[in-house]
Amino acid sequence: MLLICVLPNKEIMKKIIYLFAFTLLSLTAIAQTPQKVIIEHFTNSWCSVCANKNPAFYNLLDMHPDVIHIAYHPSRPYSGCIFSKHNKSENDARTNFYNIFGSTPRAVVNGEVIPIQSPTLKSTQLEAQLNQTTAFRIDVMQEKSGMDSILVKTVIHKIAASSLNDVVVHAQLVEKQVDYSAPNGENIHHDVFRKILTQMSISLTNTGDSVVINKKYAYHDDWMAEEMYVIVFIQDPITKNIWQAEQSNFLQNQSSSITDPYSDMKVIAYPNPVSGIMQLNAEMLKDYQKMEIIDLQGQIIISRDVQTSINVAELTEGLYILRFTGKMLQPLYTQLYKTSN
Repeated sequence: MLLICVLPNKEIMKKIIYLFAFTLLSLTAIAQTPQKVIIEHFTNSWCSVCANKNPAFYNLLDMHPDVIHIAYHPSRPYSGCIFSKHNKSENDARTNFYNIFGSTPRAVVNGEVIPIQSPTLKSTQLEAQLNQTTAFRIDVMQEKSGMDSILVKTVIHKIAASSLNDVVVHAQLVEKQVDYSAPNGENIHHDVFRKILTQMSISLTNTGDSVVINKKYAYHDDWMAEEMYVIVFIQDPITKNIWQAEQSNFLQNQSSSITDPYSDMKVIAYPNPVSGIMQLNAEMLKDYQKMEIIDLQGQIIISRDVQTSINVAELTEGLYILRFTGKMLQPLYTQLYKTSN
């Protein structure tokens, strides 16, 4: 028997290769998750130029409520700033990391330093960073631990293939709004950096790898406890690119979500933390068909159709991920913290 193999010509071969490559890219994109944009803002309460430029900057942020923002206050050129003096070394260190110490106001978007300009950040520069995907997901949650201590639980997941294995995890304590009549005329100060909680190198080699980080902090007399939250982001230590960011809950939201769960439509499940029966926000989940409870090792503990409630009393105390899926929808994630019965 004579076997004849006919090879395609060069043009057909090019199309086959292109189609194969496109398919691989498409599959990778599907496996990845939306990337949050984080803007690091360098300002100062004594800086008159900051007072002139910051209103336009914050107006731009108001147009993009999903963008994460953090404001550092370096000690130069104005060392008298109360926010800088509160934690001079860590404010200055972050500014020096980007080699922009002594220059305010400045913006850094996902690790990319924006040049000195007016306005501080243009809408085109921000929008160029939107609608990206990443191979990493971050889950972060804070809860009370004793009378004056807060426990922050962070999980970094590698959910898709990526050549980036080694990253630095930054967890930073932030105060949402500070009312203070500053020398430069500003009266409201947004997302004020207060303290580094974690700055550590981790390695996530394989898809499905995850790292759990637990860290406690204590209240400070200068902070408003109900305004405190945590921003976590992972950064390439070489390129300085930030590949994912997330922010935690506010502590007061845990109790309010139980009494008025629909006051904020972002509440997917309540109460949370929960010891027994958890209610699900039917309006948010009406287009999702399946729900899963996943532990921190990536194992699916419970899988079932979406209903209006679920009993988690049999789960071991700890942090879990709730995942909701629908046929034509991106998966929806939220955290579940199971307390003791």
